[in-house]
Amino acid sequence: LFILTYYLRRKYTANDLKSRNVNSQTPTFLEDRNITLTGSLKKDFFVVDHSNLVFVKSENNYVLISYIEDDLIKEKLLRSTLANIEKQLPSFIKTHRSYIVNPDFILAVKGSKQNSKLNLKNTALAIPVSETYFETINSILNGPK
Repeated sequence: LFILTYYLRRKYTANDLKSRNVNSQTPTFLEDRNITLTGSLKKDFFVVDHSNLVFVKSENNYVLISYIEDDLIKEKLLRSTLANIEKQLPSFIKTHRSYIVNPDFILAVKGSKQNSKLNLKNTALAIPVSETYFETINSILNGPK
């Protein structure tokens, strides 16, 4: 029985290694589009296509990640700070102390400097823009003056 177990383990372990090597040779261009957002805990992470991320909202010790999947906006809660996620997403724009937004999804800024909101593609949600970030966002949308 021992000999049979030893033989079967060696055979199937070798097959697993061969299949893993075949799977690891996937094209890198597919992997480059995906981004892994890591949270505070070791096992807390989220993998998503960078172009599908819409915005990230801070909620106390968590962040709510809004993304598009199958033409629907979905949300994922991750234990992390907004500052940590902002470091992982340098192309995103901070619009408020609680929000960072993918600039590809910004349609327009509505309102004045004291009370403005961002309209985003594929969502009816209006993202607040604080006075601190208003000029930066206007310059990004309208180009430098």
